[in-house]
Amino acid sequence: MSIRRDGQDPSGYLGVVPSERPANKLAQRAPTSNDRRVKIGTIWIDQTNNQVYQLTSVVSGSPTWTLLGPGASDVDTLQGDSGGALSPTAGNMILAGGTNITSAGSGSTITFNLDAAISLATSVTAPLYTAGAGVDLDITVPAGQDAVLKLGDASAANKLSITDTADVEVAQINSDGAAQFDSTVTAGGDIIMSAVATKLQMNGGAVTDFVGQATLVSGTVTIANTNIAANDRIFLTRADENSSSALGELTITAQTASTSFVITALDPSDGSTTVTGDVSVVNYFIVRQN
Repeated sequence: MSIRRDGQDPSGYLGVVPSERPANKLAQRAPTSNDRRVKIGTIWIDQTNNQVYQLTSVVSGSPTWTLLGPGASDVDTLQGDSGGALSPTAGNMILAGGTNITSAGSGSTITFNLDAAISLATSVTAPLYTAGAGVDLDITVPAGQDAVLKLGDASAANKLSITDTADVEVAQINSDGAAQFDSTVTAGGDIIMSAVATKLQMNGGAVTDFVGQATLVSGTVTIANTNIAANDRIFLTRADENSSSALGELTITAQTASTSFVITALDPSDGSTTVTGDVSVVNYFIVRQN
C-alpha cells in the first residue's frame, strides 16, 4: 500500500508513520567537523555530489559522518595482476605492499614507497641512474663476487663512456677491451698509479705484442710483429750482455709496418758497422704515438 502526495514536497517523508520521520538535512556540500549540532542518526544528503552521510557519533565535540553511498560510481571489487576480482571483507580492502615495496595510510591517502634498500631476484632495466645532490652512487658487490658490465658486442661497436659535467667524454672502454683517456682539464688523460707497489702489466713475447725480449745473433736480430706501425717508438735495454767483445749501440735499423723490426748493435765509433760479437739479450718496449 502506498500513499500518494501529489503537489507536495518531493523530499517529504513517504513512510506509513509521518510523525517518526528521520532527521534529514539537504545541502550542496559534504558535512564537515563543524556540522555537529544535530542528533545522532541524522542523514546528510549532499545533492551536489550525490552522496549520503549519517552522523554516527560525536566525541569531544568532534562528529563522525559516515558515507552511506559511493556517489556517482560504485566499485564492488578490486583486481590485481593475479588473483582475480577481490571483494571487501567486512567492508574493507587492504592495499598491501610487496617485495621491496611498503604501503602506508594516512588520512584518506595510501602511499606506496620503494624500500630504502631493495633486493632484486634477477635484474632491473633502466635508461638512466642518477644520484641525488651530495650523494655518491655506490655499487657494492659481496666478497667473492664480480661486478659484471656487459656491452653489446665484442668488436668495439659499443663502449663504456665516462663524461664530465659538460657531457664531454673523458674516458672510454670499447667492447673489444681498448681503453682511451682524454680530457682538457689539468693533467687530463694521465694514468696515475700512486699506490705503493703498483705496476703496469701487459702480455708480451707474441708477434702481436708490444713488449718482449730477443737475443742478438752476430750483433743483430729481426723480430716479427704483425701490429708494429711505421711511427711506433721502440725502446731498448740490455737484459744480459753475453758478449766477450765490445758492445755495440742498440739501434732500430729497420721497421716495416705490420711485419717486423730489426735491432742491431752498431759500432759507436762510426754508427754504421755491426758489432758481430755483441750477442746480448735485449728487452724491447713499443709505444704508439698518436
